[in-house]
Amino acid sequence: MTGSSYNQLNGGAAALAFVEATMMGKPYVFGGDYPPLGTSVGTDCSGLVQLAYHHVGVNLPRTTEEQCNVAQIPLGSIKKPGDCLYFTGSPTDPPPGHVGIYVGVGSIGVRQHEFLPNAHGAAVMFNAPYTDDPYGIRYDYVAQLAPILFITRPANLLPEAVQRLIKGMTYTPNIPMADGDWLVYGGKKAGIPNPAELAKVLAAKIPEKQLNDYQIKALDTVEWGEL
Repeated sequence: MTGSSYNQLNGGAAALAFVEATMMGKPYVFGGDYPPLGTSVGTDCSGLVQLAYHHVGVNLPRTTEEQCNVAQIPLGSIKKPGDCLYFTGSPTDPPPGHVGIYVGVGSIGVRQHEFLPNAHGAAVMFNAPYTDDPYGIRYDYVAQLAPILFITRPANLLPEAVQRLIKGMTYTPNIPMADGDWLVYGGKKAGIPNPAELAKVLAAKIPEKQLNDYQIKALDTVEWGEL
């Protein structure tokens, strides 16, 4: 399977799922900005982070030195998919010089493009490595770049309403969700097929008092064709 399946998404997992589905195997390009942020055919480590969170509505700075100061959490925190891990990186650059996006615990499969969840495995991140590796942007083990200098959780910058909507989603990159899923149904009607983007729109449209019950009744009131 290319990409990971996430149940009970948080905003960070939605950001991660997007870049896994779109950036796997793309080349490392120092300073490159991939569409829609630029026109490069690939990107670098901090560009990957910026792209992932741009997708769910969080605007981050471009460089690791700037990003590591945004939405920092304690180093001892339990990591969640989508958390950003900052490392020393190149000895010629001031630290932190590298960042990866935490995926979970498991093992890495074929061509480093497959993540296999396993509670007895090792910590894995989505990574844009420095080298011209033929596998391009891929999964790597966190231990290969340890120690971690900083951890950030940019998903905390999402509005609370958006976080609640995203949390109820099930999103598997490259694999269509069942037609009965409410986000798929609504997305088709509204012409917004991406769940994270749809969640942002819904949060602005649905009255706050209805959000607590959104999975059961609230969405019945949405005029999907008018989003």
